[in-house]
This record gives sequence, C-alpha cells and structure tokens, in this order.
Amino acid sequence: MGRPTVLVATTPFATLARQVAASYGMAAARIAVVAHPLGGTAEALVVAHAVAAIEQVIGLVSGARA
Repeated sequence: MGRPTVLVATTPFATLARQVAASYGMAAARIAVVAHPLGGTAEALVVAHAVAAIEQVIGLVSGARA
C-alpha cells in the first residue's frame, strides 16, 4: 500500500498538480493547497502558511479529503 503521501502546492499550481496526478493515473492523489507565494517570502510568512496548512495535511494523511 505504500506510505501516505501529500503533495503540497500553492494556489496557482493546484489545478496543474491535480491534472498531472490524474495524467499519471493518480486522480485521487492527496494534494494540500497553501497560499502563494513561498519563494522570496519572509520566513515568518512561510511558517504561517505551513501552520495554517497543518490540519489540511493531517486530514489528507489520515484519509480525509480536503
């Protein structure tokens, strides 16, 4: 069965992530969506985005859907 895995994508890339997953036969891939951007962003804001995504990621890893 493998290891539970969650892909984390920022908002503008969420649709692309779902399309690519589906094209590889993984339409049910667990994808967490976080605020954009991450690159060039202050560390404190990146941490805030990560903290805001924790419940979403835990839900996806445990089998709930976002």
